[in-house]
Amino acid sequence: MRKLVILLLLAGISTGQAQIIQLDEARVDAKNTKIISDGDGLKFTILEEYSNQFQKNPLTFMNENFDIFPFIEQMRGKNYVSYKVQFRNSKGYLNANFDKKGTLISTSQRFKNIVVPKEVSRELLAKYKGWAMTKNIYLASGKGDDLDMELYKITMKNGKKSKIVKITPSRSSSSGLVSY
Repeated sequence: MRKLVILLLLAGISTGQAQIIQLDEARVDAKNTKIISDGDGLKFTILEEYSNQFQKNPLTFMNENFDIFPFIEQMRGKNYVSYKVQFRNSKGYLNANFDKKGTLISTSQRFKNIVVPKEVSRELLAKYKGWAMTKNIYLASGKGDDLDMELYKITMKNGKKSKIVKITPSRSSSSGLVSY
C-alpha cells in the first residue's frame, strides 16, 4: 500500500533544513498557492485571506482553499491508496486523510494558545473568578466533515495555584467542565 503525504503550510512557516526543489508546473485548485517538493511529500503554501482564518475553522478553510481531485488526477498511475494532507500554521495543524477516490475519511486537529469561543470564556469566568487562563490546547477529530470529539485543555492560574480545566464545547453549558 502506497500513501502520499502532502503538507500544506500557511504563510510565515519556516521550511527548516530540508532540501527543496521548485516544481516547474502544478495544477491544483487552491487560491494563492505555491507548491514545492521535499523528499517523500509535497508542500503547498496557501495564504490566509485574513489573520486567523485557518485556525478559526480549519475544515472550512480546507474545503474553501484546497481541492484534492486535480492533485489525484495528476498522481494517476502512481497507485496511491490514500493521501494524508496536513495544513499547518504557527498555532497548530489539521491532518486530513483522503482515500484514493478523494473522499475525506477522517481529520484531526491540534492548536495551542488560540482564542477560545465565547461560551468557553463565559463558563471559565463564571466558575473561576480571580483565575487567569495562561495557556490552552484545542484538540478535535472526526470522520469526514463532522467532528466527533472536541476538547479544550486550559491551564488556569491564581497566584501560585494552577490547575488544568478540560472543556468539551458541545456540552460546556451543562456538565462539560472537568478540572484536575
